[in-house]
Amino acid sequence: MRLQHQWKPLISANLIPRALLAALARRISLVMELHAGQPHRGQAVPEVVRLAEGLHDQRELHWHNWQRYSSRQQEMTLGGVLGSRTLYANTHILAMMWPWFGTMV
Repeated sequence: MRLQHQWKPLISANLIPRALLAALARRISLVMELHAGQPHRGQAVPEVVRLAEGLHDQRELHWHNWQRYSSRQQEMTLGGVLGSRTLYANTHILAMMWPWFGTMV
């Protein structure tokens, strides 16, 4: 998943748990609305984002660039964050988020 904020890719330093889960929640709600006919999922996104502020993380992330060719054989440079990340939260926050993410991801 390539994440952007204000049309710029999120680099590893800016990829805080709130940004990651907000993007994931928006994307899941859009998929659920378009492909599963469940538009009400998007109503919970602000609450998920609020809960994500209570998360902490441990990460080993780095930026990686790569090139590919388009269908017109034009070279395109793409980049993204690679690595591992572990999210931590207290049980109250996890209990509040689990029904939303646990059933979708």
